Amino acid sequence: MAIVAIVYHSGFGHTKLQAEAVHRGARSVAGVEARLYTSEEGISKLDELDQADAIIFGCPTYMGNISAEMKKFIEVAAKKWFTQSGKTRWPARSPIHPRFPAIN
Repeated sequence: MAIVAIVYHSGFGHTKLQAEAVHRGARSVAGVEARLYTSEEGISKLDELDQADAIIFGCPTYMGNISAEMKKFIEVAAKKWFTQSGKTRWPARSPIHPRFPAIN
């Protein structure tokens, strides 16, 4: 079974609604287990996120950048994930948030 993790930060609840919709959609696919985490939960559950086949990130943008809470999550996770060998993580961005940094 494929595991899809959704990690999000929501300042006023809008991104939470989007993350919940993505979670519902992912878990409706046969053979997919979807897991939903706030960015704070994600920090404390990095070992669980290591099991994921895909991780979807969602956050609001403030002043043209990702939220501080999501940046904190990414900084903590990167310290661990950049030291792992044999695993590939491909960042991507949603067209809804065109300023979210991405590797093309």
